[in-house]
Amino acid sequence: MLERAGSSRHRAWEKPGRFVDDAERLARGLPAAHLPWFWDTIGHWMLETHRRSAARAYAQARAAERTHALPVDPDWRRANQLLFARFGALPASELSGAAAWLAGVLEPVDAHLEFVRLLSAWAASPGELPADLARRIGDSARAAGLGSEEEARVLGAVLASARGKAIPDRLLDAAAGPLGDHPPADEQATALLDLFPESKNDAAAWLRLLIACGAADAAAAGRITPEGGLDDWLRRYAAGYSHRTVAGGGVTRQPMPAELFDLVSRFAPLLRANGTPVRLHEDRYRWPHLDADLLDLCLAEGIPVHDPGAAISLEFWGEHSQRDLKALAADPVFGPRLEGTVHAGLRTRGGTAICGTAISRLPHNPGITAEVHARVEKLLDALRGGGLAAADEAVDELHGLLDRPTAIALDGIEEALDALDLTGPLARALRAGLPEELGWPALDQALSAFRPDETVHVTCTWPVLTVYGETRALAVDHSGLRAEHTLELPDGALGHTVHWVGGQFLVAWNEQHQENPGTTAYWSDHPGETFEPEETYGLRPYGGSIQGGLGYQFETPGGDGRFDGERVLRVGGREGIGHRDYQMNDGHAFWSAEVFSERRDGWSRLDPSTGVPTGDHALPAFHDPDRSPPGRKPFPDHRILAALPPGAPSSPLGQDGTLTGCRVDYRTPYAGPSPREFVLESIDGRTASYRSNNWGRRPWGILALPLGGEDAVLAGGTTIRCHAAGDNSLLWQVQGFPGSRHRTRSRATLGELAGPVPPPAFWHFLAPRHEPSSHALRTVTDTTVRELLHQGTGSAVSGVSDPRVREGVDRAVRLAADVLRRRRELSHRVAVMRAGPVVDLPDLRRTTGSSRPSTACCPSSAATKKGNRSHSPPSSPPSPPTAGTCAARSTTRCGCSPCPRRPTSGRC
Repeated sequence: MLERAGSSRHRAWEKPGRFVDDAERLARGLPAAHLPWFWDTIGHWMLETHRRSAARAYAQARAAERTHALPVDPDWRRANQLLFARFGALPASELSGAAAWLAGVLEPVDAHLEFVRLLSAWAASPGELPADLARRIGDSARAAGLGSEEEARVLGAVLASARGKAIPDRLLDAAAGPLGDHPPADEQATALLDLFPESKNDAAAWLRLLIACGAADAAAAGRITPEGGLDDWLRRYAAGYSHRTVAGGGVTRQPMPAELFDLVSRFAPLLRANGTPVRLHEDRYRWPHLDADLLDLCLAEGIPVHDPGAAISLEFWGEHSQRDLKALAADPVFGPRLEGTVHAGLRTRGGTAICGTAISRLPHNPGITAEVHARVEKLLDALRGGGLAAADEAVDELHGLLDRPTAIALDGIEEALDALDLTGPLARALRAGLPEELGWPALDQALSAFRPDETVHVTCTWPVLTVYGETRALAVDHSGLRAEHTLELPDGALGHTVHWVGGQFLVAWNEQHQENPGTTAYWSDHPGETFEPEETYGLRPYGGSIQGGLGYQFETPGGDGRFDGERVLRVGGREGIGHRDYQMNDGHAFWSAEVFSERRDGWSRLDPSTGVPTGDHALPAFHDPDRSPPGRKPFPDHRILAALPPGAPSSPLGQDGTLTGCRVDYRTPYAGPSPREFVLESIDGRTASYRSNNWGRRPWGILALPLGGEDAVLAGGTTIRCHAAGDNSLLWQVQGFPGSRHRTRSRATLGELAGPVPPPAFWHFLAPRHEPSSHALRTVTDTTVRELLHQGTGSAVSGVSDPRVREGVDRAVRLAADVLRRRRELSHRVAVMRAGPVVDLPDLRRTTGSSRPSTACCPSSAATKKGNRSHSPPSSPPSPPTAGTCAARSTTRCGCSPCPRRPTSGRC
């Protein structure tokens, strides 16, 4: 029978459960006396293959002995039991019942010694210790006539041998009593200190054991030292227990337990004396972060902490934080990150922005107040002399930040607001350059052919831009109109697109959904011959960086075709358009890449006749990745290079001879899903830095505004934001052509009505509309600016005669006046809040059990549960409060008195 079972033994490695199932079928025909030997043999075979199956076989053997009352050789049984224990293959019930069985076959003292021997073997095996082990050891020791000292000795030895294994919290808590009464020797205490058990939570039970048994005090006194020292012990704990697994897979962050803070306080003198910075950010699951509570404790105790850089996030536990975080907030390196973390949490909780600042969450914290002061000061600087669009956004942001706790904590805020008259931002808008000063006459003429309410889209065959609406399409380049076509679309056609190819238009559409690419097409010289294109992905309107490659999709040098990154499409071809959106050209060779090319094969040189990507991945010299210094990497998708066509105007984005281009590097490492700090270099040598507050906003060029205006960084593919190269201040924002029929437009500000502007590749063809008008704006005086604000129109600026530029000036003046009005409303609101009486009421969190944070002006979302990062929005939106009710409401919602005022400085 064993031979039959052994014939399939080779399958036990792949399917051990099925092997034991087959053995069960064979065992049904065996005599009862043979069953224990059969199953023990099967178990021996499985010891090195699959412990669980071996334990299953062992249980079958013992069950057969009990069921059939078979005689048992005690010596053989003990040896067999010990063998299975060494492999961690004893069933839990057999391990727990071993003491009782041994007591029945041996003298009490011998039974206890044999049980200890069995436990020692089990502890050194991969098997998990049972939760009731402490009780079993106590029972065995008492049966042998031994006291609690023996119980503590055995428990300590067994636990010390179980390093890195899963140990039930119940067992660790049960061991604290005996080991606390009879502390282990230093060698055993060191082993307990290095235990680091596998845990489904934070292993707090292990820490309680260390405190109870004296191992923590021994380490604090320097009598024992864990492996790697106390600094590495703290690193290992933070790395091992900052996350816990969740049902269904994955992990979630969890707060550090109070027991850890107790230990860190005990270890602090030695950690300070050692001077090695502790690495608190590492994580076994490769999701590094810094726990704000633990970091605060280390800083408060003077323990040096390794700075992993701003890319590593800080975990703030909000209402469940166990510390006041004052030491962390006061730290010159980590303090700003705490304020930024708390601020970001206020903006994203439950998907709904919440009023207030970090002061609203962490009141009476001088470090937080100082960082919020710096944040507010930046916004005030935007209102003093930043770009007008930056001032427009700053006043709205201040309205959300300045709740009552923040307004009271920021001395001098009233005076600082009152001093803002908006002359600085308006003067800068006019002197820096308005978007209306740039124009492309051919595009203006093409747009005049469409109704004002008609949705117009574009596609790119650089240097040709195809502009099309509901019934017609026009192709324009830098010099003027190339061709036009009246569309011949069937009834029911949706989402049509038009591309210029070799002197003709490729018209495509679908009949399913407005957003789908075209599945049927015709060529404009044979509109009656429709066909199904082979590739349809690229038959979409231009829609930004990832839907049209910023417009850099090139016409062939002879003008007879169009590169789509995968092939050359020529008139009459039915290949369609593929998905390699990015292209560049140095005047001789062409390259292409897919979106997010860094994750794929990157850029490839194209065959000049067929347009097919070759195996040559060498980049043009301007985009050599080795040119990027340490701490920066090239942004692979935004490698911009093109040769200007003959007769093109001088590019406002810069050029070197006929070549134009831009290198875009991002700073590394970075936090979040994508980089937000960039360094740009134009091909003419100009450089600029750009910082975005939003992920996914990508820069692509350095614009020289007309007649000595400012240099500015341009970012975005359809909504294009213009930031000053000098201080990153937002000058204006313009809208391009919509890529999606249902595109959500961003918040309007200066420049909203100046568009639509062409895709980035065609900004090379923008030129000053009227140089005298631009010159007049560059020399505008502060006196004239004040007069403009007083009049509310741009008529006070002499020399601006171009109608489009004059419209731009009028819009800038009206926006500045509106920002000034909103600033005055904000000043009144802040004055009311700071003047309102302070009413001390009982802390609602104590009287009602609520853990809602204190905010003013806006209700907070429901408190989060400990260890849970999800939030729920309020059931119904609140009515916006008035300035008069704001102060009164904040005093009833805040359970503490505000900070006392300091002498005002007149400046926040």
